[in-house]
Amino acid sequence: MFESGAILIYLGEKSGKFWPKTLREQVPVLEWLMWQMGGFGPMPGQVHHFLQVENEQDRRYGLERYSKETRRLYGVFDKRLADVEFRRRTDLDRRLRHFGLGLATRTAQGGPCGFS
Repeated sequence: MFESGAILIYLGEKSGKFWPKTLREQVPVLEWLMWQMGGFGPMPGQVHHFLQVENEQDRRYGLERYSKETRRLYGVFDKRLADVEFRRRTDLDRRLRHFGLGLATRTAQGGPCGFS
């Protein structure tokens, strides 16, 4: 097994931890997992890659393109979280662990990630 999403699903099912029992409960977890794998995982990585590029023209193009998409993804993240009521912060922490994000993710906006 080699794909991070498949590994997380396998471990969740095998361990019974952080993986809902019913399909209805699994759907939002899968939505967040696919969102992270297909968008939020790779896009900030591209920003960090282009921060290291020495050619200014290439660097500018890459940072503009991937910073814009990363900001858009943060907007999706914020909008989706705003629509969900959490009983306590630990509930949010537990839900975010489903797709590999910690609360520090939101502090990256305007932070050292190069897309303030």
